[in-house]
Amino acid sequence: MGAISKYIAGFDNWAEPVTPPRTSVFGGVVALISYALFFAYLIVYLLSSNQNEYSYATGIKPFPSITCPEGNCEFTLPPMKCVASSGCFVKAQSGTSKDMQCVFVAKGAAIPESLRKIYYTGDPVEYFSVLSTDGATENFAVSYDLDTVTEYRDPLGITHVEAAPDFGAYNPMPPKIYRGVSIMNMLKTVGIKTDDEAYTWTNSVTTYEQPTVQNIGPCCASSASGAQGTGGSPVPAPNNNGAPGPAPAPGPNTGGTGGGGIKNADGSDFTGTQPQCDASDNTGELTANYFLTSLQAATTYTEIVLEDPFDFDLIFGLVGGWLGFVGTFAGLVIFFYKSACPGSGEAEVEVEVTGSIAGTNPAQGTDLKL
Repeated sequence: MGAISKYIAGFDNWAEPVTPPRTSVFGGVVALISYALFFAYLIVYLLSSNQNEYSYATGIKPFPSITCPEGNCEFTLPPMKCVASSGCFVKAQSGTSKDMQCVFVAKGAAIPESLRKIYYTGDPVEYFSVLSTDGATENFAVSYDLDTVTEYRDPLGITHVEAAPDFGAYNPMPPKIYRGVSIMNMLKTVGIKTDDEAYTWTNSVTTYEQPTVQNIGPCCASSASGAQGTGGSPVPAPNNNGAPGPAPAPGPNTGGTGGGGIKNADGSDFTGTQPQCDASDNTGELTANYFLTSLQAATTYTEIVLEDPFDFDLIFGLVGGWLGFVGTFAGLVIFFYKSACPGSGEAEVEVEVTGSIAGTNPAQGTDLKL
């Protein structure tokens, strides 16, 4: 029993600074308990970090503009599908690689990624826009994918809802964008690994009043886009003097055939009728029963960055903090114990020291034994 007591007393980190050290069984027990608590805390932390969601930091960043200094001045809108019964005429945002191209996307088909680039701009004429000719009976032209982060772990837990191809009843219901101008809000979530990211897009309709033909110009056979369709008044009869009458006023623009340079989503030429976007008076207002869906980037977006609970620097800092706390707490316990019970629990220690007494002849050194 005495040997065990000496062994336990050897762990006493709070022995008085004397020679030989005056350790105690109680101090050794407290030290061993402190070590056990430290390892218990470490195990609990590792297990809880593996089972619970990770902590994260949230920040607000400006949405890239066309003049951003970093060079990566645009994001890609989520995958979209056309739901309009007669199809969609899509114009990319001005300033992107496809800004002067109009693409026809059939009902249920996906809008090409190359057209879905978006950056912040305050100019409404430059927005990404979709033209629908089914405004008499419909208010939606496009639906988009929705990714929602449900678990902040490694890897991220993401719930995906695919864009709807039509107006059918789906569960869950994919989001659709109401006619008019919508602000696209983005939440970017960055996981632990560099390629583990999620982009959650939601739209907020700011106005359902229709933009002008300028927003969709390349898709239209109208005066606003530089192309004139068929129509017009008949040539007037000569006047009484035999001279020709006044020039006829332009009639309703019925659009041109042959596609007018419009492409299909697969890159082939569109062979249908180019839409007559302008009203009969050529004022730039949209024709009745036509409507646009224009998307504007928000001024800022939110970014969530997960913190790795197993990061070496984080673990190193936590270990130092835990050791400091446990050591301080145990030291207070020893202090109050020795103050209340002086001399209690000290182990008997036998120390043997051999040497010469200073001042004696080395040849006749006297052995000292304690």
